[in-house]
Amino acid sequence: MESPEGRCRRKQLCSPYGAGSECGAEGEASSVLCVVVIGLIAHTCVEATVRYAVALGYEVTMVRDATADYSDNEMHAALDVNIPSYAKLIWQIASPQWKFDDATFDRSAASFDNPDHVAIVIHNYRWRLALAHGEPRYDDLEKRLAEAPVITVSAITLEGDANGAPHVDSSAYAKKFSGKYAHRTLTGGIGHNLPQEAPQAFAQAVIDVDAY
Repeated sequence: MESPEGRCRRKQLCSPYGAGSECGAEGEASSVLCVVVIGLIAHTCVEATVRYAVALGYEVTMVRDATADYSDNEMHAALDVNIPSYAKLIWQIASPQWKFDDATFDRSAASFDNPDHVAIVIHNYRWRLALAHGEPRYDDLEKRLAEAPVITVSAITLEGDANGAPHVDSSAYAKKFSGKYAHRTLTGGIGHNLPQEAPQAFAQAVIDVDAY
């Protein structure tokens, strides 16, 4: 955790998400080179912090004996009761300038009302953290994707200028496209949910790339 000047900075960061987070601001304002992560995997907070810190170029160490998770039963019970609250919070964090109303959220929240939703959500995050196995018949595809092969088809990538979810700059992946390619940053406080926050720009990108 030492900077080139030999200093060691310690700080508890409480808002891991996004380019405007404490993680990003603290690193930019100092000479921090390494991040040591401990905490409770309450949802995706630890994962998000680690992914974002890596994207910023930090050396990241997770202290295994100081990083905990809910049991499957505890997580299932918490989500059974609170899944709409969790989901709304994620919407607000990922799209901090999107002023969606309750009716907009409730239309999506209706999809939570099925017996498999919580189990699927838990498995998805556990799989992303390598705590659960994926579908075996897709293992070969997963291995191929893990190699990050070059994408040969024409493509347009989009990013909102107010995306609060962890993400890297478009320059980090631009060379992964070998066909005709363009990147568009959608301005005006657009967050993570591009189809709903910027439907016209999203649809136009689909039309444009089809003409490539």
